[in-house]
Amino acid sequence: SMLIGIFAPEHDVQAHARQDRLEALQSGCVRRFLIPPAQGDRLVMDSGTLCWNGTALTQLDAAFVRGFAYCDPVIPSGQLDLDWSVWRYEYLATQQTYSSLCSIFLELERRGVRTINGVDTHLMAFMKPALLETLRQQGLCVPDTLVTNRTEDAADYMRRYGTVVWRPCTGRAMYQAFLEPQRTALISLLRPPPLLAQVVTGALYRGYLFDGVPLATLQSSSPCDTPPERLEEFWEVPCPAEALPDLARVAEVLKAHWLQVLFVLKDGRAWIYDVDADPLYNSLPAAIQARLSERLARGLFGLPTAGGEKAEMTFEVVLVAAG
Repeated sequence: SMLIGIFAPEHDVQAHARQDRLEALQSGCVRRFLIPPAQGDRLVMDSGTLCWNGTALTQLDAAFVRGFAYCDPVIPSGQLDLDWSVWRYEYLATQQTYSSLCSIFLELERRGVRTINGVDTHLMAFMKPALLETLRQQGLCVPDTLVTNRTEDAADYMRRYGTVVWRPCTGRAMYQAFLEPQRTALISLLRPPPLLAQVVTGALYRGYLFDGVPLATLQSSSPCDTPPERLEEFWEVPCPAEALPDLARVAEVLKAHWLQVLFVLKDGRAWIYDVDADPLYNSLPAAIQARLSERLARGLFGLPTAGGEKAEMTFEVVLVAAG
């Protein structure tokens, strides 16, 4: 029998779905731990002990971490109504909570508990320019990127590639078209520089992987601005065989068990645009959510995930103009 710890926010939809699927496979196999810890929770760590409210975490066969967002250890929250001429209790409490969780998860890995995903993986995936450069250095195909807040550099980049997309440099975000209005609004010495990327022409995929093996692959179509206007269209497909070695390599470089990879397939290679080490999928249609939760639970138990079959359904989001 297995014992799996789920570390997640109290009301996290994905964590509850994951627990239900795991419990359906083996009753009583899940222990829940809250991120952030609840008031009164007791965490103990020393050379021989690693406990959370009396539960020895080293007894876990696997620790599944959900919602462990990166927390800058130096820069406080940018709330304008706080007086930062003095130390703030809330800031200190947040930093200490983050520090203690980091220590717990690092020790889980060091003491042999399979952690999905560990602290290093989350940190590597947070800063996107550094992540993409690391993947490029490992021989993976990555589009040419630029991080700048100089208007002339952005203009030169647009002239060089024509079609350009952008996203923030950190965290979870989607790529959007980078046109002249975006250049005017976003590029400034007074603003954080965005991450610009060339558009590699090819089929766009969103792959969900566990231990380097696809659980589900969604192919996307570009939005359509002619009636009826379509914001997004996607469908589940078998993962292209040509992309499998590249996706497995991404998981290996990040030391990630569970991740989402946004990639374009061109000339038999996966061109990597983004990697999410804590994938969100609760905005997907219920059928896709159920499939991912079921396949992920089976993967945790080492069972076949059957993630490559052709789907019967296509999902699209359509915007219909009024009048």
